[in-house]
Amino acid sequence: AGETARSNAIPGTVEADLSVNGNTATIKLSYGAQETRAYTYTFENDTGEEGGAATPSIISPSYVQAVRVVVSTVASTGFRPIQKVNIYRTYGSTATYFNAKLTRVDASTYDDYTNKPTDIGGALESMDWQPSPTALQGIDVTPNGWFVAFRDNMLYMSEPYRPHAWPYSIPFSASIRGVRVARSSVVVTTADGLYVLNGTFPSNAQPMKVEMPQSGIAQRSMVMVDGGVVYASNDGIVMVEGGSATMAAGGALFTRKTWRGRYESALLDASMRFGYHDGCLVMTSKTLGAGFLIRLDEDAGAFSRTTESYDAMFLLPVTDTLYYSVGSNVYRFNTGGAFPMDCCIKYFIYPNSVTFGAGRIKCGGP
Repeated sequence: AGETARSNAIPGTVEADLSVNGNTATIKLSYGAQETRAYTYTFENDTGEEGGAATPSIISPSYVQAVRVVVSTVASTGFRPIQKVNIYRTYGSTATYFNAKLTRVDASTYDDYTNKPTDIGGALESMDWQPSPTALQGIDVTPNGWFVAFRDNMLYMSEPYRPHAWPYSIPFSASIRGVRVARSSVVVTTADGLYVLNGTFPSNAQPMKVEMPQSGIAQRSMVMVDGGVVYASNDGIVMVEGGSATMAAGGALFTRKTWRGRYESALLDASMRFGYHDGCLVMTSKTLGAGFLIRLDEDAGAFSRTTESYDAMFLLPVTDTLYYSVGSNVYRFNTGGAFPMDCCIKYFIYPNSVTFGAGRIKCGGP
């Protein structure tokens, strides 16, 4: 009692309501009863990428009525060509949309005779999937397959393994300077500080402000290193590991005055580029002929200055090679024959007098 039973055995369907009053049971039969349905549709391009769903249409047909669905296609200017239309509808009391295997009448008209869930396909996944906003910067991919990028003060994230769908976003209080993915987090530098984004999926990712008052400079002066991310600030080099940050990597080499005096022009025009290869942080500039190499591995602190100028650098993990470009040419870093460079000596001054018992000079030439 109190439940509605339906049967498709009779064409048009019969809905039966059973009620009991004392010793009397009453069955009420309704022929061709109505139900409320919602229809929507998505476009799918020639690479199999499915877009977001259209605004649903809600109707209440009877069981003796078929439904004709008419879809108006749109131009795909600026996107991949549309290959097919996927039509979805609800069934019964559930709000889930399922793919309706409809009978095609012509290019834009479909007839729906499906009244049972056994006649349908899979559930709709792309309800909120939308293309990425225009003019995104700093695109990077996390180990869990979702992409991250930014525009102005907004951080955007894609569906995991769906780089065409970007339904997630997080606003920041200041403009974003750069984004880099670490092993288990996303490092975000802004004009007013540093944030670390933690979360397995973009739907549960939450930003945490790191107590390091050093804003970033630009996307290209950020790089993933072993265990974290290194970026350039106005006061020096910042290394981020987990939820903490330190300036120790460059603190032994640069004072704030030295850093700004030597690289100020590359900081102001955001021409500083960072690369990383085999435990070595590589800095160069597109406009300033004054770069450096710093060891961050077991030889941490080893420092070399260069006069090279690169347009861009990119690490390709599959070949374990750092590439750099100059003009229209691309080169492999640290391969091929040697070429002359300037060697700059650093003085180490001890606070007290020290008598050394032995010394060693290691070099490959005079």
